[in-house]
Amino acid sequence: MKTPAQLWQKSGREYQLRPAQWIYPSGTELAEVDRSGSIRIDGRRWYLTQTLVDQLVGVTAVGPRFLVHYRRTLIAEIDPLKSRSTAVDRD
Repeated sequence: MKTPAQLWQKSGREYQLRPAQWIYPSGTELAEVDRSGSIRIDGRRWYLTQTLVDQLVGVTAVGPRFLVHYRRTLIAEIDPLKSRSTAVDRD
């Protein structure tokens, strides 16, 4: 069995300290995650995660619900009618 050090290879890609801003599809609203890890939708705060503080996320209305993406990844579904924000399980 090989150790991780024996398998590791340097990436051919250069590290980007500040990657370019993501371009979300048209019709997607942008929201900035505040210091508490929340965003505002229609004047109401919804907690997402503190991991994305100061990052922009895309918010798409789907009927009465909102889908929240960080770049390509769906991270939450918000249902204001049920007063519920659900993290998306990616297992």
